[in-house]
Amino acid sequence: MNAKPMSRQEIAKTAQGYTPKAIAPVCGNCAHFRSKLEKMRYSQWTEQTYTKESEMRCGIGGFKVGKSATCDRWEKRPASSIGESHGD
Repeated sequence: MNAKPMSRQEIAKTAQGYTPKAIAPVCGNCAHFRSKLEKMRYSQWTEQTYTKESEMRCGIGGFKVGKSATCDRWEKRPASSIGESHGD
């Protein structure tokens, strides 16, 4: 199988660790972020549901956090855990 050679731009981007979409270091995407996800019904007359997130806390200090807050202990959450319930 013939692999296409990388362009000079691709080589430079790879060497610099270029990321086209910024990953902001905020609580909502931190490895220590904990929350509870619940399926809620819109009303008693419909079966349609939505997901409600509550009890958002820091897994290190245990205090309440906002998803767009940050601290010095931020760590990137593994991609495999995105969209899952974070803690109990």
